[in-house]
Amino acid sequence: MMTETYQHNLDMVSSAFWTRQFGRMLDHLCIPGQIVTTESEMVMTNKDELFVLAADYRDRLIALGVRSYHRVCLRADYAPRCEDMILGQHETYLLGDDATKIDSFSSHMTLMHVDGKWKGIRIGNLASNKRFCFFGDDFAQDQRTAFAALSKDRAV
Repeated sequence: MMTETYQHNLDMVSSAFWTRQFGRMLDHLCIPGQIVTTESEMVMTNKDELFVLAADYRDRLIALGVRSYHRVCLRADYAPRCEDMILGQHETYLLGDDATKIDSFSSHMTLMHVDGKWKGIRIGNLASNKRFCFFGDDFAQDQRTAFAALSKDRAV
């Protein structure tokens, strides 16, 4: 049951992402939401950030020769003692013109049951942002600067 719920979220977000219907992604993602890579992280604080990040990432994939984008659930289950949260793992396949695999990477995602829907709140990509360009350095740097200022204020 949980793998079907997780896979449904993957399919809905992937379809909306690939067809540039970014507003549909909001039905399946929480805002704020978090994207984590092996060396960086990004918090999407509003829908406009989500739309810019999604459009930029899709454009970068196209520039790399990617012609389709598929994500497959490997496993998913309720978080321990928490039936409104699903933890899962999936593989993302980046395919070229003739459906040959260009690349792939593994990810973990957390879904939360919000307003009657399962929505992604955090995705941890077990891949490098430098290699896959999930989000631009400008977004990440802006957030690092803001978080550093917050940490500095707390230390006083």
